[in-house]
Amino acid sequence: MPEVGAQSRFMKLTIAVIAIVAIIMLLPYLILGDNCYIRLHDTLEGEWIWLQLMAQSHTSFGIYSWVRVPQVMQGIPRNVMPTGLSVNMLLVIWLGMYRAYIVSGILIRIIGFIGMVLVLRDYFVKDPQDRYIIYLCALTFVVLPVYIPFGLTVLGQPLLFWAFLNLQDRIRIGLSYAIIILFPFYSSMVWLVVPFEVLLAVAVWYFYQREQISVHLVAGGVLLVVGYILVNLPMLSLSVLNPDFISHRLAYNLYMLEKPNVLQSIGEFAVLFFFSHYHVATFAPIIIMIAMGLTLHRKATLPTILFWAIIAICFVQAFYSFGEYALMNKFAFLKSFRFNRFSILLPLIWILSFALALQTMNRTRALRWLVLPFLLIQLIIALYGNDEVLHDYRTMLGHQKFPTFKNYMAVNQFDSIKAYIHEPVDSYAVVSLGISPSIAWYNGMYTLDGLLSIYDLRYKTYFRRIIAGEVDKSPDLQQYFDGWGNRCYVFSAELGIKNKDINCSKFDHRSISHFTFDTGAFRDMGGKYILSGVEIRNAEDIGLHLEKLFVDKDSWWSIYLYSVKKKA
Repeated sequence: MPEVGAQSRFMKLTIAVIAIVAIIMLLPYLILGDNCYIRLHDTLEGEWIWLQLMAQSHTSFGIYSWVRVPQVMQGIPRNVMPTGLSVNMLLVIWLGMYRAYIVSGILIRIIGFIGMVLVLRDYFVKDPQDRYIIYLCALTFVVLPVYIPFGLTVLGQPLLFWAFLNLQDRIRIGLSYAIIILFPFYSSMVWLVVPFEVLLAVAVWYFYQREQISVHLVAGGVLLVVGYILVNLPMLSLSVLNPDFISHRLAYNLYMLEKPNVLQSIGEFAVLFFFSHYHVATFAPIIIMIAMGLTLHRKATLPTILFWAIIAICFVQAFYSFGEYALMNKFAFLKSFRFNRFSILLPLIWILSFALALQTMNRTRALRWLVLPFLLIQLIIALYGNDEVLHDYRTMLGHQKFPTFKNYMAVNQFDSIKAYIHEPVDSYAVVSLGISPSIAWYNGMYTLDGLLSIYDLRYKTYFRRIIAGEVDKSPDLQQYFDGWGNRCYVFSAELGIKNKDINCSKFDHRSISHFTFDTGAFRDMGGKYILSGVEIRNAEDIGLHLEKLFVDKDSWWSIYLYSVKKKA
């Protein structure tokens, strides 16, 4: 065991490392202000902008399906949006979209750090000599690039885990129930409830077999599910309160053009094992694997269980498509709800495994000297994998690669567009090409297009008429729109469907020459203008007129404003 003096030095170093990492994480916000990078994929173009839409339309706490969000797709039911009973929703209302994102990110990392320290200290790494391992493992955990719209779904798991372990041990009963009751208000039911409840069921079975089961453990599990149902009741009750609503998810067919194949699944397994899932946290646990390899042996029951849990989760996620393909036509709900989100548990399990491996190494004379270097190297890898931190420092050093929040939302540019149109924004509808409709949403415009996880299937059918010519040109677009369709966008087969194709920056100087667009269908749906991030060279031939090109120094986009020609 390391000497007391050495442990004291380790703790001082740990405190210094925590302070340095905190400065690294917070410094961009202080220097760049509202010019920081926020992840685009499913955040600024989806989950986070939805909260802003509800705040703008004063529908945050609407619970009835006849309440509408008028800016989107001719007025979508409010119930297709996330719950308003969430910490993130309150933060957006109080602080605005940008500041709420920053505050929420800081808050979930503080809670995540505290939760990981508690669960490691009280249940896994109990020796006071290993305190620095606990703190640095917790720090590595909370610098992971998680999705802020999901709140505590990833980083809050240690605190939730700690609460359930308390209930099993019949200690801290009141505090633990309070954590479980509050948790659904700051996390995603879709991502967490199934994986965590399965994990809990395994724990209940384990303790029941040994006649050690606590009624509080079972009660806590029931309470968590009830909490999620109550918090998400508007969405869950959508089909009951509005029987005419048919979700587009019921028409999902993710295998229109290609059946599941083994090689693709093996590749997905490798990606999950070595990098986790991008919706969870891009995480390369290289040093953790080495530490586990050095310490894993047959007698180490818990580390072995955790290792095989990681393998099982990666396997289920990677090969889930085979079961889904075989059963989706027999059980329609398998199309609309995916049960393979167990990857959400991977960061927690990896860090628990890391802490246990380091604890073993700290008791082995030949390996003890590797503990601190392993901790610091894995921390650096995790920090470098945080795309938001990385892009902010690139911006600060003059090597910007992605738009900052200010660049992306282009408020001044859109003010110019609205001034040029000079009509009330609710008197016309727009669509976007080569840029996300979320930008128009943020700037108060009404759109026929958008990214939504749920919307009416009939609307998708109507909207398809506008882009049918483009969809029919490309098998990829047929699979993407017809087989999935969460992005109800105006697509171009010439551009494609990758992120760079639906976020065409002004630096790319892209254009299209063979665009197909049904102006009649567009006009019938109330459409009047197209906001295009690329030049449409055949615009006049298809009934579009270029009104003006808008460029702004603070914007990431060159926006070509096209109008639909009036009928002859």
